[in-house]
Amino acid sequence: YLQNDNWSCGFRNLQMLLSGMLPRLSPIFPGGVPSIAEIQSAMETLWLRGFDRTNAEHHGHSLIGKKTWIGTVEVWSYLSFHRI
Repeated sequence: YLQNDNWSCGFRNLQMLLSGMLPRLSPIFPGGVPSIAEIQSAMETLWLRGFDRTNAEHHGHSLIGKKTWIGTVEVWSYLSFHRI
């Protein structure tokens, strides 16, 4: 997953992690590894459902379309939300 910017490394690391677990995760991600936009959308959904309230507040409850970093806590929340 090519990164040609200075903000998407956390998203790219998550994508690489997920790609290493395919095809086992294909029931969860039938279209393959999610795009950054799909990850951002899922992050907002999990925040709405009460996951990772601290980072939801840190990011202003909004990630879609933003060029902002995510870290290991956001990745953990994403994986936990998907029961991985």
